[in-house]
Amino acid sequence: EFSVGATQLGQILNKASHNSCDIILVGGAACKAVKGMSDSSSQYTASENESIVWEFLKGRILPGIAALDKSYPYQIPWDDVFSDTTQPLFVDIGSGNGLFLFQMARNWEGLNFLGLEMNEKLVVRCLQDVASAGKRNLYFLSTNATSTFRSIVSSYPGQLTLVSIQCPNPDFNKEQNRWRMVRRMLVEAVADLLQVNGKVYSV
Repeated sequence: EFSVGATQLGQILNKASHNSCDIILVGGAACKAVKGMSDSSSQYTASENESIVWEFLKGRILPGIAALDKSYPYQIPWDDVFSDTTQPLFVDIGSGNGLFLFQMARNWEGLNFLGLEMNEKLVVRCLQDVASAGKRNLYFLSTNATSTFRSIVSSYPGQLTLVSIQCPNPDFNKEQNRWRMVRRMLVEAVADLLQVNGKVYSV
C-alpha cells in the first residue's frame, strides 16, 4: 500500500511521461512506489542505487544540488590520510595549486592541513606532490566546500583550529564564477565546527 504522497507523485509522473518528458527515478523506494502507481513505468529510467547518481552529481557547481551535497555523508579514512589525527586541523577552502598549504605544512608539523578545491585536476596534481614529498600532515580533496564542508570536517577526530578562504569570489564577470563560494551554509558550518578561540583567515 502506497502513501498519498507516493500516489500523487505517481499520477504526476504518469501524466508527464505521456507528454514526452524524460523521467529518471533514483533510489529503491522511489522506484518501487512510482512504478507501483504508474501504468507507464517502462518509459522511466530507473536507478535504484542512488550512490551512482551521487557520484555523478557531487561537487558540481549547481545550486539546485546543494542540499544533496550538504546531506551526503563523506567517509574520509582520516587515519590513512594523516599520521596523527589528534593534531589540530587547518582547512584551506579553495586551495588552488596547493602552494600555500605546502609551505604551511612544512613550517607547522604539529598541525594537519586539508585543502578543499573544486578543480579536480589541481587536486590530483597536489596529491601527487604530497605523495612525492612524503607529507603525512597534508591532504587535498576535490569537492564543492560551500555545501560539503560540514559533512567532511565534522568527522575529523581532532579539533578544527583554523579555516582560510583566500580570494573566495574571483572575477564574477565570468559566468562560471557567478556561483559564490561564501554562502550562509558554509559560514554556519564553519562557525559550528570551529573550536573555541579558533580563527578564520580571509583575504
